[in-house]
Amino acid sequence: MRRELLGLIAFAGLLGWVAPAAAAPVPKRDCQSRGEGPQPVRSLVRPGDLQLGPVAFTGLKRVAEPRNLERFGDRRDGRILLKMPLKVRAGRVVTVSVRPLGSAAAGLTFVEDVPLDTGVPAVKFVACGKDEPSFAHPGGVGPITVFPGGFTLSEPQCAILRVRVRGHRFVYTRLVSFGMGQVSGNCDKL
Repeated sequence: MRRELLGLIAFAGLLGWVAPAAAAPVPKRDCQSRGEGPQPVRSLVRPGDLQLGPVAFTGLKRVAEPRNLERFGDRRDGRILLKMPLKVRAGRVVTVSVRPLGSAAAGLTFVEDVPLDTGVPAVKFVACGKDEPSFAHPGGVGPITVFPGGFTLSEPQCAILRVRVRGHRFVYTRLVSFGMGQVSGNCDKL
């Protein structure tokens, strides 16, 4: 009996040794960490924005072209930083992730104290209810909650953006270009 117990303990220890480490927790932005302007944001998508389900990245379509990536990107310490606020429909909880294709590196910069050289691969966003009191204008936040932030990139590249909506099985996925030209004909070659 004692020998079986020792064998079981040794086996459990071996399993613990070979078991993969738990994934790092996904950072979260809540309603209180939103950005606001002098009036509520009423439109989810404007020209140049990229929509994935209930979210839209401000100006993300524009940086597909190399000249616009240079124009809007801030180059620091060998990285390209892009400010691309995220707009989320009121009351939604979404997790946004970015995965670069190939050997390039990409990350999200929507959380405080994130290393700008790497960013984070995913962030959870909890949008405000439309009647949440605004701190910048009279009335409620409105139908759209805006979260300041963006991307950090090692170089111009193509990447996969994913948006998961809490309570839904479908995952919105899009191949996007950061300075590689239009996705069709460029990103599909990687």
